[in-house]
Amino acid sequence: MTLAKNPENSDSEKTPIRQNEIENLSQNKNKLHKFCWNIFKGRRNQQPTILGHFLITSGLLILIGAGYCFLDRYAVKNANKWIDSRVESMPPAQNFKPTAAEKARLIEQLNQIESRIQRYSAMMVFFYKHYYISISLTSASALVAGICLFFISKVGWKKANNSLINAFVVTSSAVIFFGDLPGIFKQNETSEASRDLYLQHISLRNEVRSYLATGGTIGGNSEQPDAFNVTEANRFIHYVDKKMAELNKIPIGFDATRITGVEDRVEKLTVPEKPTN
Repeated sequence: MTLAKNPENSDSEKTPIRQNEIENLSQNKNKLHKFCWNIFKGRRNQQPTILGHFLITSGLLILIGAGYCFLDRYAVKNANKWIDSRVESMPPAQNFKPTAAEKARLIEQLNQIESRIQRYSAMMVFFYKHYYISISLTSASALVAGICLFFISKVGWKKANNSLINAFVVTSSAVIFFGDLPGIFKQNETSEASRDLYLQHISLRNEVRSYLATGGTIGGNSEQPDAFNVTEANRFIHYVDKKMAELNKIPIGFDATRITGVEDRVEKLTVPEKPTN
């Protein structure tokens, strides 16, 4: 004869099991909490350990790298939207009939101008992009460094938590690094020079295309600057050669003297200033 199971007995049997599971979970949580706390906690002054400093530095460098990648993609995306210098090819006008050699030379000049337009466009975007990234990361790093310095100054360098000092050193180093890049590589000056050459070649290309369409130019007569003048192809070819020679530049420069100033700024960061009476 079998006895039916009492539901009260089964519940009473499950209760200790649940209590044990709850105790095990709480113990695991406490162990995890102690492990994480010991990583960042020193023995006495609650200072981060070597591993804690490594994690703080790595986290800040990852944030800076992620910001660099984001700004790089953002700058290139907008630059590609703003700059689109491609134009469709067009046949010469019917009343304009240069010789085969002159026509070939004009087309060759037009292709050379187009190649220079692409070159200066790429240079302009490259230096503009890095200048934009440099000033953005310098501003962001300076903001974080200023916040860290504010809290450090409230208690002093000796009593301040080393994690704040770590963050201050990393962000201040980023300020020095990204703040000096525009001056060392002349990013702003090179971007502006490439922009001017880009626009000048755009204008020269328009002149050549207009000449192919009309067979003449405007502005050749100083007495009548707006009058249309029929220009021979050979004269116009030499005019374009002269303009291309004037605009044939590579506006890239460096200023290595800016590197000498970095040592003074690093010394100011590592050596605290003496209080003035």
